[in-house]
Amino acid sequence: MDTRSIAKRPFTVTLATLGVFLLGLWNLGRAAALYRAQDLLLALQMQPDPRLRLIIALVWAGIFGGLAWAIWRRRPYSPKAAPVLAAVYAAYDIGARLLSPPARLNGTSWLLMGIFYLSIILFVTWALNRPAAGDYFQSADDAE
Repeated sequence: MDTRSIAKRPFTVTLATLGVFLLGLWNLGRAAALYRAQDLLLALQMQPDPRLRLIIALVWAGIFGGLAWAIWRRRPYSPKAAPVLAAVYAAYDIGARLLSPPARLNGTSWLLMGIFYLSIILFVTWALNRPAAGDYFQSADDAE
């Protein structure tokens, strides 16, 4: 295989990959924190069940880790999957915050989180679907 035929990874694709990886790492940290505080949270009868939240955090960590790998390996579905999965995660995270009683006391947190997630979704969409990134992902199809 001629190395000149493989497109160089655009910096925005690298940033998007790093961001997706960090979201996975964030959920892995969330799972670790929930695991360590599990006894206390169960004693306090926190809702939803901390074990369920731990499992969900592990699933999201796996999803974002796999998505970061897919973007890095130039899988053709990754430019479309990344914004969709980020939007689903944003809806889950904001919805979970709105449904928990402590979050209702702070009425502005959902707005700040919404702006944060909207900026992530817009950046990932732009970074992975701009022409340079399209050439990068297209060259993966040509190389195979």
